[in-house]
Amino acid sequence: MFTLLSLLIAQDLPSPERPPPERPATRLDWAWLAGSTWIVPPADLPAMQMDPKDDAVRWVVDQTVWRFQGYATGYVWGYGVVMLRPPNPDAPGPAKAETQQCLTIMGSVTPDGAVHLTFLPTLARRSSAATTGTGHIWTQIAPGQPSPEPTFEMQMSTGSRDRTAHWAHMIQVEAGDPWWTALPGFPLGVEEALEGCRAVTGPGT
Repeated sequence: MFTLLSLLIAQDLPSPERPPPERPATRLDWAWLAGSTWIVPPADLPAMQMDPKDDAVRWVVDQTVWRFQGYATGYVWGYGVVMLRPPNPDAPGPAKAETQQCLTIMGSVTPDGAVHLTFLPTLARRSSAATTGTGHIWTQIAPGQPSPEPTFEMQMSTGSRDRTAHWAHMIQVEAGDPWWTALPGFPLGVEEALEGCRAVTGPGT
């Protein structure tokens, strides 16, 4: 009996070979997302677009900007913009967008970082026009970042006529960063890109 009791007690004692338990994830882990802005880094600008009329696919340049206005208990909301243009191998570098569309953003982030976002064009009033993006938020070295920082690894597919598929590591930018005033692939900054896009009324406000 004494031997069995001693064994049970020993199992509950810390062991140098046993790693300490991880802190349980909580719904508050992602509260810092409120007020943050995210863009596509240069390496992840290429996206694929399909024209269903002739079953042809082509490359496009896709720069999306997110601005999360708020966060509460695992949910985020805000607004953004998506800009598309064809690549120009003869003159690589920033170029004006062929299409530029404001978006309303709503979604969820689970305690372990799984992400599900819905993007609704601001001028649309039907949920059938919405685009869904899924992915995960990690702390890792993303393209264009010299050290580990949080990044959204996301996938999406959108379009009612031409269909665009895109995956990217969305990275956070702040005022004072070089890409704040000169977005990768396009000749304008974050505030210029978001100009005219409407902020979202959050829950309970």
